[in-house]
Amino acid sequence: SAAAAAAAVRLLRLRPARVRIVPPAGDDALRPPAPAGTPEGDASRARLAAERERFGLPERYFVYPGRYDARQDVGTLLAALGRLASSGRPARLAKAVAWPPRVLVLGASPDDRAALARQAFEAGVGDALAFAPGLAAERAALLRAGARASLHPVLADASALPVLDALAMGTPIVGSAVGAVPEAVGSAGLLVPPRDPDRLAAAMRAAWAEERVHRAIAGI
Repeated sequence: SAAAAAAAVRLLRLRPARVRIVPPAGDDALRPPAPAGTPEGDASRARLAAERERFGLPERYFVYPGRYDARQDVGTLLAALGRLASSGRPARLAKAVAWPPRVLVLGASPDDRAALARQAFEAGVGDALAFAPGLAAERAALLRAGARASLHPVLADASALPVLDALAMGTPIVGSAVGAVPEAVGSAGLLVPPRDPDRLAAAMRAAWAEERVHRAIAGI
């Protein structure tokens, strides 16, 4: 990424003319869902509805596919969820849409899941998270593609590969404007500074409740 190249030039004292950027890309196997009204699209939506029911998810949900290490800004995410839960339901949000937002957490190990569940409970947002560990790649991709947005609150990210994977499926991003994330996201998301729960909550609220905003970042 350009961000990684700039860091290499600065930290390793490389000559910029000797650095070549080969932009990373998402997984070639990831694709947007087929359109509704087609046999493939209708079958995909039926599978997604079954998966949502299995994990107790409403029709509208966020997904958090993040790695579970020091690069992640999980504390800010949980604080933002707390602000959304206490801020009241948006006036223009359709009655059929759940509030506050639910977040599906993918790929957490048992230890990561226990630690995140404990943090969420301490932050008063334990009910906001649903966990789906150890899913086959096809099931995880289906849930990621069906999400309202993919959450990427990070403190550092040199490649933004989870962002690129989400965008390959047509899922917009709500995350942090650090590292390679801005160059990967472009106009397909809402990015805020790290460690700012108020601004992250505002971005999540807009992506969840404002149809005009969501259509713009999803390219609809």
